[in-house]
Amino acid sequence: MKLNPVVRATGIIGATAALVTGVTFAALSSSATLTQNTISSETTDLVIDRAGAGDTDVDPVAFDETDAGFAFTGILPGSVSSQTEAFSLRNLGTVNLGVKVKIANAGVLPAGVDATDVVFTFESTTGEPTITPTWADLTSVDGVTLVADMDNNPVASEEFTVKVSLDNSVTGESVSITAFDFVFTGTAIAPAP
Repeated sequence: MKLNPVVRATGIIGATAALVTGVTFAALSSSATLTQNTISSETTDLVIDRAGAGDTDVDPVAFDETDAGFAFTGILPGSVSSQTEAFSLRNLGTVNLGVKVKIANAGVLPAGVDATDVVFTFESTTGEPTITPTWADLTSVDGVTLVADMDNNPVASEEFTVKVSLDNSVTGESVSITAFDFVFTGTAIAPAP
């Protein structure tokens, strides 16, 4: 196949121009590199320690992911709350936490007890406001805010007491609610700009 001489000449000139331009820019380039980059997040690490006679830890101030729960007794619906129990929370992470409490493994309440009849009182001994959520509040998806902004401090603790009361509308010979868990969840709080 024979090419038109004008087409052939135009192709040769275009290829030569592209080659000269590419070589010219290649000779004038430079680069710099950032090596060994990493990405890491802040850490959250909320731990708990139960205080008092029921503490089964060998070390009486041993913070861990879990600790034994409480047996709330002596409740008289409408008038007498349970004994007061104590526990502490500590933030071992690298960022402040908003802490919520909820009930897990709730099961079914006994006949004659409504989810609003069971009231918990969480009182801070370190400055947080007292809250009085019901069973219904604590078994909701989100739970209830216990600490709005817990500092990340591996040696300081937020200390709390908790007790339970039953409304006088509770009916039946006795009330027994067993094997539920308090779950405390710490969510990272973004630092102020």
